[in-house]
Amino acid sequence: MDIFYDENKEDGRVYYIRIVIIIGNGKGVYGYGVGFGKNIKEARNSALLNSISNLDFIDFNYKNCILNFPVSGQEYSSHVKIIPRPLGKGLKINRKYLPLAYILGLDNVKISFSGSNKWMSRIKALKRCLNKIVSIKTLCKMTGKKYVCHFAPHYYTSHWPDYWFKNILNEYKYRIQKIQKKRSMVCRKNFRSNISKIPEEVVPDFTPYTWKTPIQKFVESQKLKKYVDNNIYRTNVF
Repeated sequence: MDIFYDENKEDGRVYYIRIVIIIGNGKGVYGYGVGFGKNIKEARNSALLNSISNLDFIDFNYKNCILNFPVSGQEYSSHVKIIPRPLGKGLKINRKYLPLAYILGLDNVKISFSGSNKWMSRIKALKRCLNKIVSIKTLCKMTGKKYVCHFAPHYYTSHWPDYWFKNILNEYKYRIQKIQKKRSMVCRKNFRSNISKIPEEVVPDFTPYTWKTPIQKFVESQKLKKYVDNNIYRTNVF
């Protein structure tokens, strides 16, 4: 909210108020308006009507809300940057601007403001920044290519956040700590120096150079023949 005055009036100096309002549904539809008035109520009503008549749409991925690339906007000395973050990392922004990010519906991004702190310039820089956001669906229609051509397979459909694996990670950490404590008791430098591993660390598997019986060698050779067979007489040519 800014307060200005006009000295060209016949009644003398007249003060008026300017207010910037942003509205949105939290799903990509937003609008901003600038209102003027002699008091806060008139300026707020004017800004609200202007914001309703100035609605816009953010074209981002709605399933996972991940940006494809970072975007930036500038208006005079005001700069706005929106940098994508991995799925599950959440929103990173100054706490006093959190309502703005919730209104826009952005998630898993980092939003930073720099330069001039005047909201008339900053809101225009933000709008230019939001206009540069393009979803994967739009990219595919623009280029005529499939989803796989724009990113790694299964990136759009499924991605498990890291915090899903915290319970499993704690279990493995407990196992590692248990093994480390046992190693300090068994594997010492001056005592039993020939022992390099304890039974809990040994993987239950055969090495390539393990001794095998002739029957085991024959069974493995038969398994390999299922995948590689150079006998041309077994193929049906005609």
